[in-house]
Formats: sequence, structure tokens, C-alpha cells
Amino acid sequence: MKILLIRPNSGIVKTPPPLGLMYIAGYIRNKMPVEIKIVDARRGRLDEAGIRKVVEQFGPDIVGITGLHFESIGAHAIAKIAKSLNKVCIVVLGGPYASSDYAGALKDASIDYCVVGEGEESFYELAKSISEGNRPDGLGGIAYRVDSGYLYQPRSGYIKDLDMIPHPAWDLVSLEQYFDSRRLSIGNPLQVEERAVPVFTSRGCPFGCYYCHDIFGKVVRFRSPENVLDELQYLISRYGVKEIEIIDDVFNINKERAKKICDLIIEKGLRLKINFGNGLRADIMDEELLGKLKKAGAYRIIYGIESGSSRIQGIIGKKLNLARTKEIIAITAKKGISVGGFFMMGFNTETKEEILETIEFAKHSRLHTASFYYVKPFPGTKLNVSIKKEGLDYNSPSFSSYNTLSDNLSCVTDKELKDLKRKAYREFYINISRVMDIFKTTPNKLGLVRNVFSTARLMVKDTMAN
Repeated sequence: MKILLIRPNSGIVKTPPPLGLMYIAGYIRNKMPVEIKIVDARRGRLDEAGIRKVVEQFGPDIVGITGLHFESIGAHAIAKIAKSLNKVCIVVLGGPYASSDYAGALKDASIDYCVVGEGEESFYELAKSISEGNRPDGLGGIAYRVDSGYLYQPRSGYIKDLDMIPHPAWDLVSLEQYFDSRRLSIGNPLQVEERAVPVFTSRGCPFGCYYCHDIFGKVVRFRSPENVLDELQYLISRYGVKEIEIIDDVFNINKERAKKICDLIIEKGLRLKINFGNGLRADIMDEELLGKLKKAGAYRIIYGIESGSSRIQGIIGKKLNLARTKEIIAITAKKGISVGGFFMMGFNTETKEEILETIEFAKHSRLHTASFYYVKPFPGTKLNVSIKKEGLDYNSPSFSSYNTLSDNLSCVTDKELKDLKRKAYREFYINISRVMDIFKTTPNKLGLVRNVFSTARLMVKDTMAN
């Protein structure tokens, strides 16, 4: 059996390796004899003609496509190409788009199955069933069409022991094409080393933020510190990796485990640079962990804050302790770690005064950097369900940037919201002491200048588009 796993070209600039596809590939080839190929059309900037050539040359029995919701157009285009070349080729869609809107995705006759949620076991069981000539009746985590519409049977649970999952199939992608300090993460424009890769050490998030996708569930599952260290040592010895970006939902939810990972990195002398571009939860951080992270090589931590308004914190389900968050930001900065914050504007019922509270929180904190994004009510999220009850709907599946305003759910006009975002950036960054702190806490000064200008160009482009 031949399986082609592909990520669409959505034009996103910051492009890390497709870890989801790499995990699935590693899992399947450990379970059954199969020839697997991974194609990252986003990183390779492949157009439809390029994708058609790849599919035609490889001749897959199964084409697996992953995608975010705003990559849905590209995902459907790939499915159409696969079916046009071989009508009996099985097309499977996975990732956040398939998980949040499998009913909508299955309206496309070119898509045979959707893998919903965590993909390794579901995709493997589907591939095995197909290879044996059987229908997927009764398989959990798989959605497919039937005469009455579609059928979906949820899985009984998530994979509990993450150590039993093989490491991602790093050998199936050309890592050299990702070793570019301008491209790894949207959350870290201050990246130090070019030879950097993302790493998962846990799955799941116990918090109830209503704007988030829920791919990995609300029960956090962990890789053992030893398992994590094994992968890090492999990446260093095999690929010369010098920096990792830990992209867990909440790496610091189990502080003792996080400290153990730091201790092992220090003990083995791995000499890695570590950044957290995906956002940690600030109000559960402690000073001891920050000290160990610093010693292990952490130079950059982003905290997901979202709003400086206590009311908004409550209605979005994050319920962050803002006072404690400000304390932790200050402690992180004092440790000499570059500290950034993620903020969002345009929540439903959010007032101008509450948006100004967010701006004031950022301005008067010790944050070195801040990113202000527009709220995006993705299908499948609690936010999307909430606004539908209010007679609103999300209608912009093709947006490609959180800096582009597509849906304004707040109490201010579109113009006011755009002006407030400009005000936030202007008032946060026009601060000499903050600029000096950014310079002092960034190890790679030349990279800092290059990346800041690159990021600024993108922001200006998005702002002008609005």
C-alpha cells in the first residue's frame, strides 16, 4: 500500500515541519508494511500543477490531507486532483478543519473519510481496513457518507500513554528546507538558531477557552521526561538541531514533570536554545521552574493572556488571574528571559473600554513584546456555537492571517477596532526602555533586527489590507 500525506499551500509564511503528518507516518509504518510519502505544499509553495505532478508520479492508494479551517479551499483542491487522477484512490481529510466541520467537508464527493480528533490510531485502523478490503463500519474517530447523510462514531478515548507513539517521521521531510530563522514560528520573531524544530511533549488542555479548537481533549497526557530527552538527543545527533520550540498547549501544567525535563537537559549537557512560541499559562508558573528553564537554555517565553479585562476573561472561559500574570511576567523578565504576550481583540460583547483595558495591561507590564490579534470564531469552537445562537455566523473560511479582520463580534465598529489595534502596537512599542530590554534579552542581535523588520513588513501589509 502507498500512502501520500500532504499539507496544502495556504500561503502562510511561518512554516514549521508538518508534525501531525509526521506523527501519523511514524505510527502507521510501525504497525503495517506501507510506503509513505509526506509532501508539504505550503513549504514547497506547490501550486495545483505541482501537486498534480506529485500525486501522478507517486500513485498513492490513499491520500491523506491535513488542514486548518482557512486551508479548506486548498484541501478540497487536492482531493479533487487525487480523484481526477485515480477514481479508486481513497481520500482522507484530517486536522482541525476535518475535526470541526466533518459534515461540511463530506459534502465534497472527492473526500471519502474524515479523521476526527487525534489521528494516529484512527488513521491506522482506517488504512488497515482499506488494505484488507473492508468498510470502516464501527471504527472510532472516522466520519463518512451514508445514504442518509453521514455516519460518525467517536473514539472511546484518547491515547493515554504517549510514550507508545513512535517519534515523528523526521526522515520523511527534508529538514534543511525548514532551517531558516525567519520561518519557524509566528510566535517567535526573535528566533536565535536557524537549525530549529518544533517539539510536542504533551497533549491536551484542561482549560475551557471558548475560542480554541479541541483536537487533543481536556485531559492532559504526557510523554515521560526520558522519552522527550530521547527525541532531543536524536534531533541533535542526526540533524544538528540547536534550538527547539516546545508547542504544547500548556507545557507548565505539570510543573514537576517540566522541571524534570529541564534537569535532564542540563544533566546531559544538550546545550539547546529553547523557546515557547505557542504560549504558556502565566498564572500557574512558578519561579523555580523559570530558573530551571533559564538554565536549560530557555531564552524566550510567550504567555497567552488574550484580554486585560476580568469580565472578558470570564466569558471566554480562560479565567486568567491577571494580577498573578503580571507578577510572573515581571519575574520572567528579571530572569533575563525574553517574554512576550498574546492578546486578542473583538470578542463578542467586548466594549471599547475593555479593549483599552487590554492595551493598558500590555503597556504597563514588563512584557518585551506583544502581539495583538483579531478574534476568529472557528467552526467547532464554543465561540462559534455561541455566536450562532445569537444569529451570527462565521463566514470567512479563506482568511490567512490573524491580523486580518474578517469577523467583528465586538461592540465597536470595524474602523474603531482597526484603530484600537494600531493604537495598541503604537503605544506598546514606542517605549525606549522596552526597546532596550528587547535588545538585551535577545541573544542573536543581527537576527533580531532582520526578523523584526520582516515581521513589521507583514504587519504593515495586513494593516493596509484592512
